[in-house]
Amino acid sequence: MPNLHTDTPWTSERCEVLRQLWGEGFSAGQIAAELGGVTRSGVLGKVHRLGLAKHRGPEFRPGPPRPRRQRVRRRMLIPTPPPLPALRAQPRRLQLLQLRDHHCRWPIGDPHGHAFYFCAADRVAGVPYCPFHMGRAFAKPRGSQ
Repeated sequence: MPNLHTDTPWTSERCEVLRQLWGEGFSAGQIAAELGGVTRSGVLGKVHRLGLAKHRGPEFRPGPPRPRRQRVRRRMLIPTPPPLPALRAQPRRLQLLQLRDHHCRWPIGDPHGHAFYFCAADRVAGVPYCPFHMGRAFAKPRGSQ
């Protein structure tokens, strides 16, 4: 396993070159290219660890502050099924393998018992149950409209 303290490209001679080039105003990318074997990020990290002053050329003038962007909050919209009239179900009482896309999936009976069926009445596309069973499955709390 490599020793992290001895396998470093930063010898004392390279640190001196870094200090000299940094003091002369060279960029981190230019220093990395000059030294070789080190990246721009590596140079910036070493500059930070050595505590060298940030340098900006005399031509640097901060511009006006940028306007802040408005954050857009997005809400999760949960689609609500269309209101369906609460009619009495007209079940066909089909077994699972007999169901088609337009059939209601409301279970009738005990799945462990012999007489287990599905309602199989006609339903609206996009909802799992017929209008009657939709009213039972998604009943509104009392007092809400």
